Amino acid sequence: MKPTYIALLALCLCLAGCGKKEVEKAATKEPELRSEKVITPDEAANELFVEAVELVGKAQAEEGTDIASAIKRYEQALVKVRKIVNDYKKSDLAVKLVSGETLFTGKSMAQIEERVRELQREK
Repeated sequence: MKPTYIALLALCLCLAGCGKKEVEKAATKEPELRSEKVITPDEAANELFVEAVELVGKAQAEEGTDIASAIKRYEQALVKVRKIVNDYKKSDLAVKLVSGETLFTGKSMAQIEERVRELQREK
């Protein structure tokens, strides 16, 4: 009977150590934070707006030297602004854009659109 107990004891000791490493690995693994991958409508709108403002600044700088390029940059900026208004309606920025607030270096979205039309006539 002693050999049976010894064999059972040896088997239990072997099995007890098998899962220990997996448990330790799971305990030390950093949890994946899902919130890092999800951005709010305001954050998405702000990111697009920053890109649009940069494009407007470049377009204004090019107006005197390259009208075609300036028009293209203004149009790219307006695409981003329209995306804010259409895709992120709940953002504070979309409300400001729709209401006609001056947000682009002293100009509203409507004024930027008008400037594009003026440049197209000059071209």
